[in-house]
Amino acid sequence: MKTEFKHIENITICTITNDNGLVFYGEARCAPEDEDKYSDIIGEEIAEKRAEIQSLRFVREVIRDEIKNETHLINCMKQNKNFSSKHNEFRLLARNLRANEAALEEIHDLIRMNKRILKRYTGHI
Repeated sequence: MKTEFKHIENITICTITNDNGLVFYGEARCAPEDEDKYSDIIGEEIAEKRAEIQSLRFVREVIRDEIKNETHLINCMKQNKNFSSKHNEFRLLARNLRANEAALEEIHDLIRMNKRILKRYTGHI
């Protein structure tokens, strides 16, 4: 992942580019009444957290789609009269489903953590 920052007056923009070339943006603006307290470092952290949340939400949607597809496939397999939970294909699919469910929970935790960090800086998200 590649992270870049741009500073335009009291605005900080963070651009995160993932390994697949997808780009996620985060922005931090300094309130007019706080311009005398403006800090590039704080602005970068706020903008980066917002971009990270955006990227995590994207990953969450991808994982949700995978879980949906794997669940559908498992249900189709179970309807087959020759179904056996001992088949390697079923075991592999069930293992992948469990791994994706665990990854989804981890993504939820990361989003919550980043939101808490943002709330500490801004008082809101």
